[in-house]
Amino acid sequence: MQLLNVKSPQPIDIGILEDVETCYTIYSYIEGIDGKEALPLLLEEEQYNLGIEAGNELSKMHLYPAPSSRRS
Repeated sequence: MQLLNVKSPQPIDIGILEDVETCYTIYSYIEGIDGKEALPLLLEEEQYNLGIEAGNELSKMHLYPAPSSRRS
């Protein structure tokens, strides 16, 4: 995702906790206000523009190929 310049948290660690049979991921923190809180405070046009921007970021994410070991 870094190579595609996607605006998203960066992965820091991924692992398995064997003793509790679960996995975890740790990501970097992005400063700001949660969208659920901020969006209602914006004008409708601003909300729309943020939706377009989020869609553009999602489109970049979909450019990243899945590992060949993964079924589609």
